[in-house]
Amino acid sequence: MSFYQYQEEITKAIGNCSTEKLDQFCYEVISRMLSFINFEDISCMSETEIEVLKNLREEIKKYPVDWTAASKCLEYFTEIAKQDGDDFREFENDIIEFLSALDSWLIFHETRDRVAVARVSEHLMNILDWNFVDGREPLEKWLSVPEINTEFNKQILFLQNSSQNSVKSNDF
Repeated sequence: MSFYQYQEEITKAIGNCSTEKLDQFCYEVISRMLSFINFEDISCMSETEIEVLKNLREEIKKYPVDWTAASKCLEYFTEIAKQDGDDFREFENDIIEFLSALDSWLIFHETRDRVAVARVSEHLMNILDWNFVDGREPLEKWLSVPEINTEFNKQILFLQNSSQNSVKSNDF
C-alpha cells in the first residue's frame, strides 16, 4: 500500500466515527508519539522550552486534555516560530511533528474538522518514516515498513471498531 492509499483509508475510516471517538483516537495516536521524544535531553531547546514541552506531555497524560493550558503551551511555540524561525527549525523533526499533531488535535477540538484528525495520524506516520524508513522504500511500498504497517493497522482497527460501536449505539 502506498502513502496515498494510506491517506485515503484513514480519511475514509475517520468519516465513519463519532467526534468522541475521534477525540480518543487523537489522544491514542499522540500518546504513542511520546516514546519518540526524549524530554530529558533536548539539546537544541532552552530550559524554558523544555519545561513547556514537559507541561504539554503532562496535559496529554491527564486526558481529557485541559485545552486552555495546552493552548498556552502551543502558543508559546508558535511565538518562537514567528519570532525566530531559525531556532524553531533547529528543533528535532519528532518535536515539530509532535507539536503539529497537538495543534491539529486542538483544531479538531475547536472546529470538529475531521481533516485535522487525519493530520494527527499523518504526523505520527512522519515520525515513523524518519525513524524507520531508510530512504530506499518508494512511496508505493511505504506501508511495507513493519513499524509503519503496525501503526497503520492499530489506527485502522481503532477507527473501524469505533465506527462499528457508533453504528451499534445508534441502532438502539
